[in-house]
Amino acid sequence: MRTGLMIVTVVFQILVLGYMAGEREWVLRRGTIIYLRTAPLDPVDPFRGNYVKLDYEFSRVPTNQVRGALSGKMDGRTSHGKLVYAAMKQTAGGVATLDYLSDKKPVAGLFLRGRVDRYWGNTETIPVRYGLEAFFAQPDKAKQMEELRRRGEIQVPLEMEVAVSGKGVSVMKGYRWCNLGVGTKLETVSPTNRQIRSVTLTLMNISSNTLAVVDQPGGRFLSLENDWIRSWGTRDWKWVGVGLERPAVTDADVVVLKPGESHVVRVDMTRPEWFVVHAGKTNNISEIQRFGSMFRLIYRSPSLEECRALKQSSLIWQGELPSRAFGGGRVD
Repeated sequence: MRTGLMIVTVVFQILVLGYMAGEREWVLRRGTIIYLRTAPLDPVDPFRGNYVKLDYEFSRVPTNQVRGALSGKMDGRTSHGKLVYAAMKQTAGGVATLDYLSDKKPVAGLFLRGRVDRYWGNTETIPVRYGLEAFFAQPDKAKQMEELRRRGEIQVPLEMEVAVSGKGVSVMKGYRWCNLGVGTKLETVSPTNRQIRSVTLTLMNISSNTLAVVDQPGGRFLSLENDWIRSWGTRDWKWVGVGLERPAVTDADVVVLKPGESHVVRVDMTRPEWFVVHAGKTNNISEIQRFGSMFRLIYRSPSLEECRALKQSSLIWQGELPSRAFGGGRVD
């Protein structure tokens, strides 16, 4: 009887594995194709072979982007492994971004199925794994991808090609490089005084075609935001520019970049328009920095509608691109 039970168990496991493999193959062939922007990290894992480790913005979801039971008080002990659904929206640049995260499966639209990852205590973000966190490659290929990610001081995101089924099952299919790379450099008061005076962003055309970016005085197409991926310090602050309308885009704001060309934007963090509100007071970010607090500047292109009347509208890169995280006088 024990032998029969063992045989049934083995057969059942084989059937489950066969079903999973068949489902993945079906998703690869029939699923909706989307791109998810990310950056590779450590390419080698001694236990799993060579691969490129992937980190997504929606791998840590801020609590203001959650719905359903997830919007209540959660902690790592009770929620680890919980099934969740990330509702996604397509952008003009062809990259899908997070709309919201819920424990309820959306009735329509594009979404990814994931599970809450392990974490400790209460948190302002919910860590989620989607089964898309590693892209396996031959050792030389993984090394090459890691080297291409950083071209000098410029960081170039990967855009992962993913097939998604109507049930939210997602399977990695391939990748492409983002056409725009970004470099991040800090200016501090002095080598010993690490308070941040300015942040300089370099936007580089990585593609083989001419493209354009938009820049206005004072970096009006940038926003200052919390780093939700790696920051473990205080986040109870808000940039004073949140919700402010941007000026209309003109032809003079468009910067055309040939392949390999760059545009530099310097943001003076000591100016009031880059201050943040913290504990009811308006301060320079250096005045509220604590250990673990990290920030990002986000470049967001104008929408297609905003660009429609511009002479170079067809060249303007569409999407959003975060700088590297910075804080405490250092860049992550």
